[in-house]
Amino acid sequence: MLRMARMKAAQGTARRRIPLVLLMFAMLGAALPAGRTDRLSWEMLPAQDSQGRTLGTLVVSSILRSGSSDAQRPTLIVFNGGPGASSAWLQLGLLGPLQADLPADPAVPIPSEPRLRAAPGRIGDLADVLFVDPLDTGFSRRAATVEAKRLRTLDADGDYLARAIALWLVRHDRVGQPVVLVGESYGAERAVAVADAWQRTGAGIHLAGLVLISQTVLNEFALGQEDRALALATGLPTVAATACYHRLVDGAAHDPDACAEQAAASDTLATKAVFANGSQPISRNAYRMVALQDRQRALGMYDSRRTAPVDPRRGWQDPSLAPLLQAMSHAVPRYNRALLGLMRSPVDGSAYVLYDPLIRATWQPTPGGAYGLADRLGTVLRTSGARLLVAGGLFDCVGSVGADRLLLSRLGLPPGTASAVRYPGGHMFYLEPQNRTRFRARLERFLRDLAPPRPSRTDLPASPEKA
Repeated sequence: MLRMARMKAAQGTARRRIPLVLLMFAMLGAALPAGRTDRLSWEMLPAQDSQGRTLGTLVVSSILRSGSSDAQRPTLIVFNGGPGASSAWLQLGLLGPLQADLPADPAVPIPSEPRLRAAPGRIGDLADVLFVDPLDTGFSRRAATVEAKRLRTLDADGDYLARAIALWLVRHDRVGQPVVLVGESYGAERAVAVADAWQRTGAGIHLAGLVLISQTVLNEFALGQEDRALALATGLPTVAATACYHRLVDGAAHDPDACAEQAAASDTLATKAVFANGSQPISRNAYRMVALQDRQRALGMYDSRRTAPVDPRRGWQDPSLAPLLQAMSHAVPRYNRALLGLMRSPVDGSAYVLYDPLIRATWQPTPGGAYGLADRLGTVLRTSGARLLVAGGLFDCVGSVGADRLLLSRLGLPPGTASAVRYPGGHMFYLEPQNRTRFRARLERFLRDLAPPRPSRTDLPASPEKA
């Protein structure tokens, strides 16, 4: 994979000199001076299948330290999920040079036109960062001759992205340096698929870590198809935290974290047995709709602290997602214009795609059952020696802190190689300033603690620089 990537990198450089319009876009895309913030730049990468056939063009952005020769400097490869979401969420929420200024208090309405503030720290002082927008998201575009269904499976998605990222690592002389895959929500599944593709093809990439944010690698929805009682037990910490937050538990201290901890501390198998014996089980999603029904309100799926009136005439809009989509739709164009000089895709001139629900609606299910992807993750981690960090929000009803705990239990990794952290927030918990600060600090500690390179049993050749 790396030998082919080097050839593609050389060819790509030559091709970019030919079309004048691409040269003009490249000039517009040059990183702009950013003072004390990181500098962001953009470029295009070919997306190809295993036969070298064109699937489309990826437009990626990156924070790079020029002339870096530090063999231990990590590179973060960052995906959001959906499927159908761009990387703008993790850029403006966590790792980008500018961040959306959103309220820390969930009782405060989300502004429709949030201000952009300089990030409080520079992630570029510690690592290089590549933000990846898969085809049909962000500014990346599928080729007109390629049917969408060819790409809308986990493995097809992971395979073409693995090849494109390998090309980028070669292009920027980052081969052999530690790589950390960062994925949120479905992006966590995507990270596993990319890592698995590298191992299957003997790519020679030094995978040092995976960071799974609000992961869906193992989740209540898939579990419910095979073991409803276990799925309900897995969602119990979220239900408990939500009930405490809304003061629906008599005699409780109304500390959501303590309530979640108490629920999580219960033996999962024992809790499952209670549910299996008919003790009024309720899922996270069912609880969202009944918790405040006496007030004619329902709770958000992406953040169960936020509520909205139940109004059949107007229809349901998730109070934890709809306002965020509006806010981000206003913030992202300003971010792209300020840092990248881009308002339209350099591929076809179309607007930036923050989130396309049609992609999610037409995505094909991943085979392997509830535990299939978790077991693939376990193989990746044991083969590569990579470390794992899992992070979630207490009030997330898409991923869940209970599923995070179950995932680590399923993996059974050696002590010190995997950890899970939780924050008082929803699916995008990092959008809240206090959670962002704490998680950034935890992520930076994770990067500093990465183990030195360890060759994978399937990574060939042994010396990637000579591939």
